[in-house]
Amino acid sequence: MFDNMIAKEGYQKILVAFIAFLFFTILECGLLAFISFASFIFFIYAYRYKYIDLNTLEKNKIYAPISGKISAIDVKDFKKIIYIDVSLCDSHILRSLDSGLTKTQIRYGLNLVLSSLKAKKLNSQAIFEYKDTRMQIVSSLFNDSIEIEKKDEFIKGEKIGTFLNGQVIITLDESYETDLKIGQKVESGITILAIK
Repeated sequence: MFDNMIAKEGYQKILVAFIAFLFFTILECGLLAFISFASFIFFIYAYRYKYIDLNTLEKNKIYAPISGKISAIDVKDFKKIIYIDVSLCDSHILRSLDSGLTKTQIRYGLNLVLSSLKAKKLNSQAIFEYKDTRMQIVSSLFNDSIEIEKKDEFIKGEKIGTFLNGQVIITLDESYETDLKIGQKVESGITILAIK
C-alpha cells in the first residue's frame, strides 16, 4: 500500500523518527518530541513517490531522472552536458535515464559540500552508462549514502534508487537537441530534457 506513496528506502528512517516522537512524547520532552516529529514529516516529504506510467514515455526523448534545478549546460567534444542540482526540498526518486543495458559504477567516499575544491574527486559517486547517454551522480553534504538498485538493464523512467542531495550530471550524444534554461526546475520522469 505504501509503495505507491513512499519509496521503500525511506521506511526505516520514517519509522525511527515516529518511534522517537512517541518515546519523547511519553517522557514529556517537548523539544525532542518536536524535533523527531519534524524529522518524521521531513522524511515522508523527502521520500514521497510519484507514480509514472512507463508506457507513456517516448523513446526519442530524454526525461529528467530526478527533480531539481538546472545549474549549468555545457558542450564538450560535441556532447551536451546538463547539470541538475538536487536539494533537500526536491523529490529524491532517481529514475533511469534510458532503456537498455547499463554499465553501473559506484564509488563510495566523503560527503563534502559540492562547492569545495575536492568534492568532485572525493565525494561518493555513481555512474550509469547507456548506449548514447551517461548519468553521473555526485553526493553532497546531506546525502547519507547512494542507494541504487543493482541491475544490468533498466527501463526508461524506472525507479533505480534514491538520492537526497548533490548533483546529477547528464551527458548526451550530439544527436540530441535541448532547449533548457539555467535555473529551470525539472521534475523526475516528467520534464523533457532533450529530443533526438
